[in-house]
Amino acid sequence: MTPSILYFSRAGSMVKSLFFLGVGLAGLAVAYAMHAERNRPASMIEAPGGLLLPPPAHRDSPVDSIRIIIAVVAGGAALLFAGRHGARLFSRAAAVRLEGGHLHFHPSYGEVSGPLALEQVRAMRFDRADRLAPDGAGSSARLGARARHALLIEYDRQGRIEAIRLVDNDFDGGADQLRRFAAFVDSHRQSAHRRGGGG
Repeated sequence: MTPSILYFSRAGSMVKSLFFLGVGLAGLAVAYAMHAERNRPASMIEAPGGLLLPPPAHRDSPVDSIRIIIAVVAGGAALLFAGRHGARLFSRAAAVRLEGGHLHFHPSYGEVSGPLALEQVRAMRFDRADRLAPDGAGSSARLGARARHALLIEYDRQGRIEAIRLVDNDFDGGADQLRRFAAFVDSHRQSAHRRGGGG
């Protein structure tokens, strides 16, 4: 397997697509259940003597509205991730490839617009995924990431440093192929910076 190209893992894409699909549907189901409970007609109250009294007026709680909104947003976001991994599952294009001094990313990496010149890459780190986790990642996410490896690519985009994180179980060959890809790209990156007089 050439070290200059990463291909998506069909098994990894399928597992992630199904996982996020389940999470998304569960989130929307919870939101629907909360909405239905909130709008369910209240039952009449039976007083002594068999007299039926109207129920007390229902007061909408802003907390309930916020919970419904959070469930809808979380479910929708999970469905977007499911679609993203579903697109990768059926794609025959490379996930990432080094060609002509540029890194070319699959369209599902929407955060990277257009080819990325090696001169723009400021740093590359291959490490255990929990050590490269975003600052906002929770303890459970970091715990699960200990079994994974990732490649963090920091690059200059119009004077602003941005980063993209590639995780081994997204690609054929897993951690070994991602490690080979990282070493190959980094050697070309350093050569490009030396030719350009950069660091």
